[in-house]
Amino acid sequence: MTRDRDGQPIEQRVAETTAEAYAMLIPDEALESGDPRYVQLDAERGGSFARLLLTGHRGCGKTTELLRLRELLAEDGFAVVYFDAEAEFDLFKQDVSWWNVLLEMIWQMDTQLTAEPHNLSLPTQAKEDAAEWLARIVIKQRDRTELEASLQTELGADAGLPFFLKVKALFKSSVKTGSSRVTEVEKEVERRPEILLDAVDAIIRDVNEQLYLRFRWSTQDGKAAT
Repeated sequence: MTRDRDGQPIEQRVAETTAEAYAMLIPDEALESGDPRYVQLDAERGGSFARLLLTGHRGCGKTTELLRLRELLAEDGFAVVYFDAEAEFDLFKQDVSWWNVLLEMIWQMDTQLTAEPHNLSLPTQAKEDAAEWLARIVIKQRDRTELEASLQTELGADAGLPFFLKVKALFKSSVKTGSSRVTEVEKEVERRPEILLDAVDAIIRDVNEQLYLRFRWSTQDGKAAT
């Protein structure tokens, strides 16, 4: 059921004229998967498998399509990591590059895949390698003990977090304040992109293996039960 901004149910009715349809549109509000107002266009897109780049003006349905895709993939047993770029990046002030997206993928995989319903464990070494590499650039220290001490000093209330989350908090704070540290990270990423790429690849490979083994166990249990 569709609800208004206060959470109250909105009576659904079908527009009978173009003017009514236009008046009922809310371009800034994406439709959740299963919304009765969604129009299926799968047959027109063709094929059951594709790699798609969604683009278009604001309010044309990009987020609606992605939310629907997330639901369909989850129903088929895939672990889906979804995040809103507008919520995670300041698109008006921040020059978002490929490495910003990869870093955010690491943060989001750690947040989403370790929680319900997936309960996966991301490879500690790959996470630590990525975090330590980033911390060394941002803090300009090489020794792990010195890195920990500097993080402890800078983060204050967040100092009790694990090392990986400390680095995440410091980097996001640096981006938010427009710190020159971000420029240093960008230079290092362009100079040695393989460090970040390898960390993301290692995490994704490990997650895929866990999902594959979980699928095999579930199918074997099903056969045993029958």
